[in-house]
Amino acid sequence: MFNKIRLATLIKEIRIANELNQTQFGEKIGLTKTAVSSLETGHRQPSLETLYTISKEFQISADYLLGLKDK
Repeated sequence: MFNKIRLATLIKEIRIANELNQTQFGEKIGLTKTAVSSLETGHRQPSLETLYTISKEFQISADYLLGLKDK
């Protein structure tokens, strides 16, 4: 089963690990600070395009983001 909270936590961890604030992270993935905040709290789910962009920009497997495999 898909875990929305896990994905939200991972997105926040990726941002923090790259020493970015929400505005900077949003600029890298094409979202506003408000949208990034909504992703990190689990109030909004990322689109496929956003998942793809996070995966490519931060060199993280989309399967890992979705909880399908370990890092």
